[in-house]
Amino acid sequence: MRRGVRICFGVVVKKRGMRGGRRWVSNGPLGMYNDLVNQKKIKLDQTQLEALKPLQKIYEQIMEQNKDEEKRPIIELKDNSNEKPHKPSFWNFWSSAPAKSESDQESNESNSDQNDSDKLKGLYLYGSVGCGKTFLMDLLYDSTPIQRKKRIHFNAFMIDVHKKIHHWREKRRELREDDKLESSSDFAQGDPLPDLARSLTNEAWMLCFDEFQVTNVADAMILHRLFSLMFKNGLVFVATSNRAPDELYKKGLQRDRFLPFIAMLHHQCIVHHIISSNDYRLTGSQNISVYHTGPNANSELESIFKRLSHNEEPKRQIIQVTDTITLTISRAARKVAFLTFAELCVAARGPQDYIALSRKYHTVLIKDIPVMDWKMYNECRRFILLIDELYNHKVKLICSAEDVPQKLFVKRDDKEKQGGSG
Repeated sequence: MRRGVRICFGVVVKKRGMRGGRRWVSNGPLGMYNDLVNQKKIKLDQTQLEALKPLQKIYEQIMEQNKDEEKRPIIELKDNSNEKPHKPSFWNFWSSAPAKSESDQESNESNSDQNDSDKLKGLYLYGSVGCGKTFLMDLLYDSTPIQRKKRIHFNAFMIDVHKKIHHWREKRRELREDDKLESSSDFAQGDPLPDLARSLTNEAWMLCFDEFQVTNVADAMILHRLFSLMFKNGLVFVATSNRAPDELYKKGLQRDRFLPFIAMLHHQCIVHHIISSNDYRLTGSQNISVYHTGPNANSELESIFKRLSHNEEPKRQIIQVTDTITLTISRAARKVAFLTFAELCVAARGPQDYIALSRKYHTVLIKDIPVMDWKMYNECRRFILLIDELYNHKVKLICSAEDVPQKLFVKRDDKEKQGGSG
């Protein structure tokens, strides 16, 4: 074999010179995958190996073009004093088509971007549930030795975006009231997106989005303008999704205004489809009883949780349900959550909480489900809503309960008969 070349699971990996010494580029996600297979922690999957090729390419691009991250410039607020102000309007802000002068400028910059062969590409990784998309993206994230990176659920990211837009507007209102608006500032233009894009890119120029999906018109209308600015600021975009880019926001309101974002994804990112029949969410769950009663029920659930999480140390996790609502998961590992009935159904929870839970985890363990009578109407109603959402999102439920399913719900008449027979 030629010096400086080795084979890693059928993929030719070249040894390249890099700042600070020579190293194998397979130290990235491909190298981590290699180590996990050799340690027999995972089994080699050819479809995952194919997906690792573009992931490894992203890693190599980052390592070769951003050797000194501390020298990567922080983007300053630009001086707009020589630019012709454009009149802000509702559609100018939310639409993917800005004012004419800005559009011309963006068109020129876009052409310049297309001619830039050295530009860092992003990656859009999609496939069926349980095929390992998030696992593979995490390999890239964990193996890339930069500080300004962030891995975040896409819904949580957009909640933060809208929150920052709200704060920006509040600040602009205060400046207007104090007569301190400068004509050259973005505040004067009434457009929060340039400031927001700079702030987000300065915070993290590599963004890894888990479960990328667009479900509401507010997000759909803002994405093209926001991400076009972030890409120009040097963003490296990596995302996993259950949908192909062309399927995003399907049948959504005013989808024609969202289509430029899809086109931009195709231009800025490598789009890779993982075609797999495997569902790794269920690894280790075959032949596991899902409903437990009796004195050993909770201890059985503990053993199942350890098995499904591969003995990984569970952590407390917080799900951002809305801008003001969070759901605390006391124990979770490897996308398996362990909660009590009281945490989910005695506490004042609703459908949005259960939807957020279902989107986050592929398996949910619930212990201490009691027998419910008419006095527990609210708890019973919440429990039914919870089961519905877990079922709708194809989440596996494993639980322990006080009695068998047929006896979990006691009718008022039955309760009165039991209590009034003497």
